[in-house]
Amino acid sequence: MILILSTKEDNQTDEVCAWLNFYKKNFVRINDNIINYNFDIFIKNQLLEPIIKIENKIINFSDFNVVWFRRGYFFANYSDNIEITKLSTTENILSSNKINDLCERDFFSMSKYLYWYLKQNTKCINFVGKYNTNKLIALHLASQIGLKIPNSLVTEEKFIFNEFYKKDNVITKSISDWSNFRTEKYKFNFFTSKVETQNIPNNFFYSLFQQQIEKSFEVRTFVWDNKTYSAAIYAPPENIKAQVDFRSDYDGIKIVPYKLPQDIENKLLKLMASLDLKSGSADFIVDKNLDFYFLEINPVGQFDFIDKACNYNLAKIIAETLINKRKGRPRVKCFEIIE
Repeated sequence: MILILSTKEDNQTDEVCAWLNFYKKNFVRINDNIINYNFDIFIKNQLLEPIIKIENKIINFSDFNVVWFRRGYFFANYSDNIEITKLSTTENILSSNKINDLCERDFFSMSKYLYWYLKQNTKCINFVGKYNTNKLIALHLASQIGLKIPNSLVTEEKFIFNEFYKKDNVITKSISDWSNFRTEKYKFNFFTSKVETQNIPNNFFYSLFQQQIEKSFEVRTFVWDNKTYSAAIYAPPENIKAQVDFRSDYDGIKIVPYKLPQDIENKLLKLMASLDLKSGSADFIVDKNLDFYFLEINPVGQFDFIDKACNYNLAKIIAETLINKRKGRPRVKCFEIIE
């Protein structure tokens, strides 16, 4: 059986599940923002067997053959399942929030075991600890492997930035992989932006600056199971925003299928192996001399716009990979759960 960890809003997972339904294959999809399940872990005859119960259906973890860690986690409803017994003591009664914190720690430890069990006993595509790569580590490894990277700087000191800025036009992006955050009323997106020196304050927190490459086009490559699916992305010179970050204006760009040069593809796959990733979306800039510069890789990056523009039919490919990886896995020793 196939297990998929994702989120309700992920359209790519929807399309993969549609293909699994088309092929009439059994699968379980867990969305981390919908908690309609719970767990039990049985210990019998010195063997541990986790089970998951979804809407009164009981599934042994040993029934899972392959797991696609798309972007989700296991969660639990703390407040809904807890009856707090007040203690008659001279000390303050523990608050509900504190109780929830304690429950969250225990569930975190339990879920670590569940993830570990799956990693030990199934074929996993990516893993919970690999949803976010460290950009600086990825740049470091890419450079070691032989991929070109832009000149980069991380600093909190303006005079060091000023020295860096003298050499090139400069862009800035977040150090982490956070793409947005929300308040009650607003959503804020993070885009790559060109740096204007007059807007740099005297004091700022650690920030990532990079040389702005004068580009001919960009390449987004989706890597899945050691195969690459690429698209060339062209932004007209007059489209200033898209020239810096094509995500800021999808309507103003052109996307066509593209084949990475073999040398670049080999180095990218080597980088994926170094980061222990089987799936991810990598970004390159190609300059006027047709030199490739690696920018970053996102293990849970979006690939639907590449899929639709290039007609790769990635959802079908992913579904078929999940189906094929079910074959040939040794069975795990377990005991049956008697209802």
